[in-house]
Formats: sequence, C-alpha cells, structure tokens
Amino acid sequence: MPFTFNGFGTGFYGEADRREDGSFVTTEWVSLAYFPVIPFRSFRLMRDKANDGGFFFFHSTGYQVLEKVGLAYWQVLRTYVFIIAAICWWYWAIRICFTRFDIANDPRAPWIVSTWVLSMAAPICFVLFF
Repeated sequence: MPFTFNGFGTGFYGEADRREDGSFVTTEWVSLAYFPVIPFRSFRLMRDKANDGGFFFFHSTGYQVLEKVGLAYWQVLRTYVFIIAAICWWYWAIRICFTRFDIANDPRAPWIVSTWVLSMAAPICFVLFF
C-alpha cells in the first residue's frame, strides 16, 4: 500500500469507473511534494473506514483492494492535464498579482494578496469538491 511522508513517497490519485458497491479504480503514483509524477499501478479499491488512521503528517486511509487492474491510462492522462492546468493557473495568478500591482505601495495590498492566496487554493478546491 502507498505511504507518503510530507508529500514524498507513493499515493493514490484519482477515482474513476465507480460501481454501485462503492468501489472505484485509482492509480498509485510516485509523488514529489504531493505532485504525482510517475504512475506506478492501478487498483480497484473500496474505502475501509475501520482502518483509517494517522495524523496530519502521517495520515493513512484504509482501503480494501478488490483487484489489480492494468494501468488506467485515461486516468493518468487526466491527472497530467490537471497538474499542467494547476501549474498554469498558479503561474498566471503570481504573474498578475506581482507584476500588475505595486504591492509595497498600493493601499489595496491586503485585498490583492488575499485574492492571490485564495486563487492559489482554487485548483485544490476543484479536486476536493468535484
């Protein structure tokens, strides 16, 4: 099973092909700073709430492996597209905030920086809620 320490290690990313029994296909990735980098293998899993545990830095989610499936290439492609879109979003948020506004002298600086911080969280919120 995957193990991540402060974002480095392996972890499950993505959920696809959901079934009525609550199972889904997910891919185990090698991750660097929480970014999935290399797809490792795919499984059909079901969440096992009885085995959830850990703390924020050592969090583990309990899963029951139902079967090992071939690498889910469509899911891998969607994950790479999301990562590229998130990086582009963050790049433009930083560029607009720090090149269009004079943060040091602008009286609106707290509002500009607050908007920038919220915009940085937008891709993460998208994943959590959709």
